[in-house]
Amino acid sequence: RRHNPRKIQSNPQDLRSTPFSASGNLPDIFWRSISMEDLRKHPYFLPLPKHVTELREAEDVRHFRQGTWQWDALHAGRCTTSQAA
Repeated sequence: RRHNPRKIQSNPQDLRSTPFSASGNLPDIFWRSISMEDLRKHPYFLPLPKHVTELREAEDVRHFRQGTWQWDALHAGRCTTSQAA
């Protein structure tokens, strides 16, 4: 049985009564995650531009934000992690 990171308990049988199992098919994606607020405060954080007006080279498509028609066009017909979730 794996350790439940949400709650440290002294009795292993108590894990069965917690609302979150120590194992299973659903990962806790927020455990130890860094908030966007803290990420934005980091000196190396570079936000995406609000609008991409020009593509100087092929690598500039990385600046398209999710949810824009450009991002959708780039991912048309592809299975992405957001679709798999």
